[in-house]
Formats: sequence, C-alpha cells, structure tokens
Amino acid sequence: MYRMKYDCDAESYAQQIVSTCKKTPTPAYALGGHKQNLHVLNTVQTTPEGAIQNAMVTWWSELAKYGFRSNMLFFPSEHDRGARSVLNWSKVDFL
Repeated sequence: MYRMKYDCDAESYAQQIVSTCKKTPTPAYALGGHKQNLHVLNTVQTTPEGAIQNAMVTWWSELAKYGFRSNMLFFPSEHDRGARSVLNWSKVDFL
C-alpha cells in the first residue's frame, strides 16, 4: 500500500474549480497537472448527507458493475474496462 501524502496545491486547485460549479471535467493543464474525479448530482432536493451518499454509491458501483481482481493487482487489461474512476483512484498516492 502506498503511503499517502497531502498536497496543498491540489487542494487549492480543487477548491478553485469546485467554486465555479462546472459540470464538465477541467483539463489537467488548468489544474496544475492534476486530474479530477467529477460527480454531478442534478438536484437540489437533497441534504448534504444525501449528496455524499449518492456520490459514494455511484463511485463504488463501478466495482460492482465492472469488477476488479480479487488480489487487487492492476494489469493493462483493466485500463480499457468500463468507467475508470475507481481504477484511477487506485493509482493515487496523495490527497
């Protein structure tokens, strides 16, 4: 398992992008080389907890839908299978 490191620059870029409330991904060059994991909830009829729950269920449903190896090893064949939010997150070593 990777030792995680906190990246204040990544946080700053994330806060700037979130405050614009765009519903489309921002290019990595506009984020200082960082990428984003984007989830849009198109309703205001929810609580903050409901929005968080919706994002988590949507994100984790990729594993149920596309699967992942039981030994958690990443192979090139995983790269082209389904949506890649969870697969990309598995390669992150900073927050």
